[in-house]
Formats: sequence, C-alpha cells, structure tokens
Amino acid sequence: MPKVSTAEWRWVAVMAFVVLLLFSLPYIVGRLASTPQMRFSGFLFALEDMYSYIAKMRYGARDGWLLQLVYTSEPHQSGFAYVHYLALGKLAAWLTGQGARVTAGTLIVTYHVARVICGALLLAVLYLFVAGFLPEVPQRRLAWVVASVGGGLGWVAMVLSATSAPPVELYIPEGFSTLLLFGLPHLSLARSLLLAGWLALWRAIDTVGRRWAILAGMAWLGMGIIVPFYVALLGVLIAVWLAALAVVRRRIPWPEFRLAALAGILPLVFLLYSTWLFTNNPIFAVWAGQNNLPSPPLSGYLPAYGVLIVMGIPGAVLLWRQGLSHRSVLLIIWPLVSAVLVYLPINVQRRLLEGVIVPLSILSVRGLWAWIRQARRPARWAAVTGMLILLLPSTVFLIGGAAQMASNPFWPMFHPADELSALDWLYDQAPDDSIVLSTRVSGSILPAYAGVRVYLGHGPETVNAADKERQVEAFFSDGMTDEERQHLLIEGCVSYIWVGPPEQALCCNGAGCFDPAGLDLQEAYQQGDYTIYEVPQ
Repeated sequence: MPKVSTAEWRWVAVMAFVVLLLFSLPYIVGRLASTPQMRFSGFLFALEDMYSYIAKMRYGARDGWLLQLVYTSEPHQSGFAYVHYLALGKLAAWLTGQGARVTAGTLIVTYHVARVICGALLLAVLYLFVAGFLPEVPQRRLAWVVASVGGGLGWVAMVLSATSAPPVELYIPEGFSTLLLFGLPHLSLARSLLLAGWLALWRAIDTVGRRWAILAGMAWLGMGIIVPFYVALLGVLIAVWLAALAVVRRRIPWPEFRLAALAGILPLVFLLYSTWLFTNNPIFAVWAGQNNLPSPPLSGYLPAYGVLIVMGIPGAVLLWRQGLSHRSVLLIIWPLVSAVLVYLPINVQRRLLEGVIVPLSILSVRGLWAWIRQARRPARWAAVTGMLILLLPSTVFLIGGAAQMASNPFWPMFHPADELSALDWLYDQAPDDSIVLSTRVSGSILPAYAGVRVYLGHGPETVNAADKERQVEAFFSDGMTDEERQHLLIEGCVSYIWVGPPEQALCCNGAGCFDPAGLDLQEAYQQGDYTIYEVPQ
C-alpha cells in the first residue's frame, strides 16, 4: 500500500467533509423549503430510479434476500439482485424498530446516510489509489480534487446556450464522481471496491502473497454483487493489462497472471450466476434488455474529457520513458480500453466508462507537473488554478442548479399533502403486492411510499413498458371502451386504480374517458385531487 501520512489523512478528512456537505446542500435547501402543503421528496435527479431504490429498500424490510420487481404486474420468480438495497432496508427497519412497516421517510433518511458514508469511503479509497502513483503531496491533492469533483468543459456550452443536450458529466455517473457523491451510494461503494481490489492485487504482487489476492477477489465480489456487469468490465481490463505487461516485458507475466486469476474466481462465479439469472428468468431478462444506455457521439465525450486527455498524454509519455511497472501499465490502458468499450454494440454502452476519471486525473496531473516543474512558484500556482477553473464549473452548476430547483416546491420533487395522505391510506389498507393501475409518473412513486406493486411505473423494470404506457393512456382517455378497460384490469390483476392530476390530465374533453361507474368500481378513498378506486375481484 502507498504511504500516506497522518497529516495527509487529516487533509482528506476535512476536504471530504466539505465536499459531502456541498453535495448535501441542495437537499438541505429542499428540506427547508418544505411546507405543510408541499413536502420535499428527498431527491433532485433521476427521480424514477431514486424511487425504485426506496421501493427495493422497502421490499427488503418486509421480505427475504431475493428480489421481485414491484414495477411490473407479471408474476415471476425472485432473484439475487440489488441485495445492497434489500440489506439497507432491513437495516433501517431494525435500527428504527419499525420492522416491515418502516415508513418512507425513514427509508429516505437511511438512503442519504448511506450516500454520505459511501461517499466518504470513496473519497478515502480514491486518495489512497492516487497516492500509489504520485509521490508528492500537492500532486496527490490536485489529482484527488479532479477525480472527485472535477468535470469537463460541458459548462461552456451551457453558458453559451450552444446546445440543448446536457453535458456528459451531468448525466453519466460512471464517467465522473460527482453524481455518485450527489446521490448514488451504491455506485460510490462499487467504485470504492473496484479501486480497493486493484490496491490489494498490487500488494499481492509486491509481496507474492495469496492472501492479498483473495482480499482483492472479495472486494471485486462485493463490487459485482452491487453492479454485476462491472465484473465483465474488470475482466476486460485485467486481460488487456496482462497482455500489455507481456508486451512491455517481452514475456508472459506468470506471477501477475496467477494472482489475478486467484482474485478473479469469486467475482467470476457471481457474474456467471447473474448472467444465468438475467437470461433464464424471463422477467429479469426483459428488465436487462430494456435498460438502454447508449453512448453519446464522440462530440459529446470530447468536451468532457478533452482537457484531461491533452494534459494526460505528456503524463503517459513520461511514465513510458521512466519505465512501465505493473501499476503504471494499468493507468495507461484503462482510458484506452474505455474508449473502445463505450461503442460496443451493447445496450449499456456509457456505463462502461466506470472509473475512467481516476486514471485520467492521475495522468493529467503528472502531465501538468512535467510542464511546470521548472517554473517559478507563481507560474505553478497559475497553472494549477487554471486547471481547476476549467474543470470545476460543471460541478458548481450541478450543485447550484439543484439548490435552485430545491428552493421552488413543485411536483414531483415535492409532494402535496393530499398526495401523501392518499399514499398513507393505500399503505395502511392495501394488502402487500396489490397491483395498482396509474400513469407511469405516479406509478414510479407508489411502490416506494405505499408498498404496492404497479402495472406501470419504471422504464426498464416494467415489462413491455412502452406498450403498457400506451394502454394506460388509452385507459384514462377516450382510447378504450369499457369492455376493453375491464379486460385490462383482469389481465393485469389490478386491485386498485390511482387517479391524481397526471391521470386526470389524460382526459381533456370528458367524452368516452375513464368512468368509474361504468366499470362498477368502488370509491375507496378521496381527498383533494386524489381518488383511489377498488376493483371488485
């Protein structure tokens, strides 16, 4: 392991506190902006995904260690997936004593506590990883700042209003660290384990110790349990790393090969299980197939990484001239491998950027130091300041924009009191696993707050989501006859119908629209703009 002094760790602790506080400020603003009429949801981006994480925590609080999708109505077998959120739900239920009836508010607070803890772990492991490549403390600190809160030049287009597309750094969590720290604790933990695994493997190589290789495998197993396909990404990285070592040394690197193979056994076994689950379980297979995350064109990546690449090339050349070690080889091949993987013909292209900001940050700092080492101190400070001025504004826009949104209570980031009352009623009265029909936007909220399943509610997790969305729109508007509506309710095993503003908005003229009386529905709850109908069984 690289040597890090106590003074360095104190600096990391203080800076990590500041970073995590800054990323928490928009949530604090949202909480302060809450009123009795509009309560803050606790989330500010990717709401559909955030509610799905809370729904999985709720499922874990009341069930076992196997997950069923609550965002689709089809019966299916459970699978060992998203165990980290199931465990987090169980922990919240146990710590609060609320058991299976844990409240949504408790789950949301637990989620944010996990966000801070996992973020702190990532920042600590990130510094340890950086320290393995950069001997000087100022270098380490700069690389740590860039890797943890740095972005790209997408902010320039935002300022100039040159494009309506968001910058890569503001919507691809795997490509940077900011969104991880802002709201994705499981990805922060997964990256921590990815980096920790490499640190343990290098310790195994340096000491020829199998125990460290096994520890690396355990770290990567944990990473794979959180995000299974990261194991496949890791496997490609290891294979290319070993091949590059063979080229550099002009012989097969048998010691590294044997230790890497030992470290890879456990994560490989889990990857095989996960592959089996998401191919043999038909519902999970549809879930995986609908999770489409294509890469943007190259013109999107260049502003995001251009500065780091330009500055990193001299850093890579310097490493080459100094003689490549087993560590520095990884530093160079990782960005190259990522550049190829993000355009493979698979549906999760952009997620294969995972962790690339780390080697790019280290290489760019080495390149910058190569330029300024002989310069006078004011010039060195100017160069470092210029680098930060280029790379930090996107993060400032992220935090500032989120705080501005949080200061203006509006749905669905804030929930009206009548909506929360209706959700509470459904939570108290509906049996577990009751299926509720609603629009997609309402359906994303229902499982998280009311503990029910929904006919439609989450893009990837709702089977045939596009078709169901069209059917739901037709159901609430004038696109179906009552006979067709009855058929949908029976086919979907629907127990309740949720009618709020999104559902009401689908019927503009009133003619031929959803009519509860024509379907013999019973009004089970009504308050303000929210009505819940019970479907006779």
